[in-house]
Amino acid sequence: LKKFIIRMRLLRARALLMDSNLPITTIALESGFSSMTQFYLHFSKAYGTTPHQIRQSYIATTEATAAGDGQAPSFGVSHSNILSKPPKG
Repeated sequence: LKKFIIRMRLLRARALLMDSNLPITTIALESGFSSMTQFYLHFSKAYGTTPHQIRQSYIATTEATAAGDGQAPSFGVSHSNILSKPPKG
């Protein structure tokens, strides 16, 4: 049950990172994490990157798509994996 709850919190956090301009601290709290340390620990373990990198990758992808070139820098993050797959665990 604990893993399921963490997974749901991570999915919520990922959605907020991509669909809002809320600060990452606010996203962590609104997703149910009691501290930034726990949020970053679980997020990094599940996605292999930080919340900031996910947001930057998503922004770059959407800007590139809007510009019509279809290519965007990944900031060392495979955004196709992050945007389409649920968290590990």
